[in-house]
Amino acid sequence: MSTGRDALIFWSEEELALIEEARLIDAASNFRSSARQQYDKLLKPLMELFPNFFPDLLSEDDFKYALAVGTSQQLYISGIEEIAITPLPLREAATGNVEMEEVEELLEELEMEEDEYETE
Repeated sequence: MSTGRDALIFWSEEELALIEEARLIDAASNFRSSARQQYDKLLKPLMELFPNFFPDLLSEDDFKYALAVGTSQQLYISGIEEIAITPLPLREAATGNVEMEEVEELLEELEMEEDEYETE
């Protein structure tokens, strides 16, 4: 089972050089650069300001992995013209895009489950 750390964003510069597709190399490099900036400008200062909330410093690599996992769960939802982190059933959409009807159906199912739970 893959841990996700085999994704291109975690490859070394030498490994990336083996790929001939410039768009993939650029995407991996841009993600790493963005993650590094977010870590340095946001998370690192927060960890220093609030050591009680961060007793163990989160490494840059761990932050990069968490960021990669979070962003991998995003889908474009055409009904609202936004990108959102969605529940698992919607992430399994074959096209990678979700129609508003699918969102409404899932919400109805969740409401029914909630009603059933409340009546127990």
